[in-house]
Amino acid sequence: MKIAVIGATGHIGSSLVPALIRRGHTVVAISRNQKRPYNEGREWKCAEQIFAERRTFLQNAPLLQKYAFDAVIDTLSMNAADAEMLVDAFAGTGAHLIVIGTIWIYREKYSIPVREEHPATEYEEYGAEKARMVRTLSEYAREKGCRWTVLHPGHISGKGWLPINPQGNLNEAVYRDIAAGREIILPFLGLTTLQFVHAQDLAELCIACLEQPEKSDRQVFHATCADAIPLQSYANRLYEHFGKTPALSFVSLEEFRRRLSPEDYACSMDHITHSPCCSMEKAKNLLGFVPSHSCLQTVLDAISDRF
Repeated sequence: MKIAVIGATGHIGSSLVPALIRRGHTVVAISRNQKRPYNEGREWKCAEQIFAERRTFLQNAPLLQKYAFDAVIDTLSMNAADAEMLVDAFAGTGAHLIVIGTIWIYREKYSIPVREEHPATEYEEYGAEKARMVRTLSEYAREKGCRWTVLHPGHISGKGWLPINPQGNLNEAVYRDIAAGREIILPFLGLTTLQFVHAQDLAELCIACLEQPEKSDRQVFHATCADAIPLQSYANRLYEHFGKTPALSFVSLEEFRRRLSPEDYACSMDHITHSPCCSMEKAKNLLGFVPSHSCLQTVLDAISDRF
């Protein structure tokens, strides 16, 4: 297949482009500048690269007609307008559109684990806009006769960038403290959860959708590790990984706020509030896809050359 990847050198595309090429697909990698991908393998020599803004690429009708893509993987759609633009660009071409959403569309959970038929309950901008994007894509693509699939990833991680730490933020000092056996604080009893997805697993799920279009068309799939991990367990496993005795202290939310920077506290509260726990059964049952990495394996792969 001839496949366009929009956002090719970002977190998702950096793993997706090489994976597609290894499967024998022809890949056109679209990125807005010449930023180097997170994973620089020899496969990139086989990809054709186009440097353009997403809007510029999608509105270049002669270019799209020239390539006649079989599929387009859009990692950059953020809202309803983005979804409409994508559908308008490829309506009538037969191209399979795969769009990246987020499990951040769920705030209140009616049951756990959350399954794909669960309604979107997020009200803040990022998750709410992504939910509107999915609704618009499904309705507009049906009207225009486009094939489409949405993948809702968890916290994407892998080599090349720092994963969310056991406090729920991106402060590198938390990893350094754990590696040195120093105490870290967690809010409440540390029972809220994180749910990662390794970028390689997300890439493989994209490919499973592409290669089984009869099963993935007009479907929404979660894209996470098979299980979520509680903050307390996450921290304890990292202490063990570094050969240290766990040294956790549980504090009130007010104390947690007082001892973190405003930026770290806001990031932690965002993750604590969402406390994701999504099911991967649909991808397994429909596509035969099972993620290869657990949450802990995903994190350890990401931090292996940092700490």
